[in-house]
Amino acid sequence: MENRLTSLIQSDKGIIKVELFGYSSKGTPGIEIVGDAKFTRALKEKMIYLCKTRGLHIPFKRYVIVMEFDQSQKLRLNELKWLELPILLIFWSLADVLPIKSFRNCVCTGSIDISGKIEYADWISSYTKDDVVVIGSTHTDWHRKIVLEDLISHIPEIEIN
Repeated sequence: MENRLTSLIQSDKGIIKVELFGYSSKGTPGIEIVGDAKFTRALKEKMIYLCKTRGLHIPFKRYVIVMEFDQSQKLRLNELKWLELPILLIFWSLADVLPIKSFRNCVCTGSIDISGKIEYADWISSYTKDDVVVIGSTHTDWHRKIVLEDLISHIPEIEIN
């Protein structure tokens, strides 16, 4: 199974587009996030913690998620945090936790802390094209959207700010 999602990071260098893609396979079970090593190690552990503390069943598979962007941008950790939510959504879709199988043509930006609080970046709708589907909160003012609250409502102890 594979999936992809576009994310945006707002930095002092402007808006940076990040393509995220991932797949699952029958290889050695585990999660691999390819990108900035300082960021991905902590995010991987946070994702495992969120799944364990919420009692989510994750099939024993190999999960690979890749962050593709211009590495010369040298993004800081406080900028990379906006990739946490879209990477988690890709992982949960690959693990059949979410009722959606494809995020093609979708854009999402947000962070999540270990208590399950999601901080969603509402500013992304002003940087997207009309044919893109925004994954956002019920307050997102966009004509084509997937409502995040509906997508994750079955997962316990998740709160959207």
